[in-house]
Amino acid sequence: MNTLLFLALSSGGEAFFVGVMTCLLFMGVSFLYNYLKPKAKNAANNVLLQVNPNNIDGLIKKGYNEISNKSYIAAIDSFQKAINLSKENNDAIAGIAIAYHFNKDYINSKKHIEEFQNLSTTDSFDNSMTSIITYLYGHLCYMDGKIEQAQTCKDNAKIMASIFPSATQIINELNLY
Repeated sequence: MNTLLFLALSSGGEAFFVGVMTCLLFMGVSFLYNYLKPKAKNAANNVLLQVNPNNIDGLIKKGYNEISNKSYIAAIDSFQKAINLSKENNDAIAGIAIAYHFNKDYINSKKHIEEFQNLSTTDSFDNSMTSIITYLYGHLCYMDGKIEQAQTCKDNAKIMASIFPSATQIINELNLY
């Protein structure tokens, strides 16, 4: 601390001191922004759902937020509400499959994975979500002892996710098999 004061008071030390203080201030503001940004998004989504509790996009966002908070039952509830409002919404179906999988309810996860696969067409193809679902399907194959099929799913999922950094990150963090 004495050295910092000495540098601040010496010639040229003023610029150093201002630089250090600016850096610390920037780091503090950056930390607050990154800390508060998700909370602001969640608050905005909650207001949206208060205005219209049947807003499908709001329910889906809430479901994914619940997954990130590891509140899988709440996520399942949000996705199920969205599915009840729109039976063929791939985002909701993928979300509920993921939530069930994280909740270790593999039977329901597989049911929704297969539903997602049946609804997916090449013209409505979301490589990001499809890659994650393919990876989860591979994990189910792995658990059933279908090692070769599991590896194929894992490889295909990583190829599909390669252009989506967030999907690649999720698959790498899951590291289920």
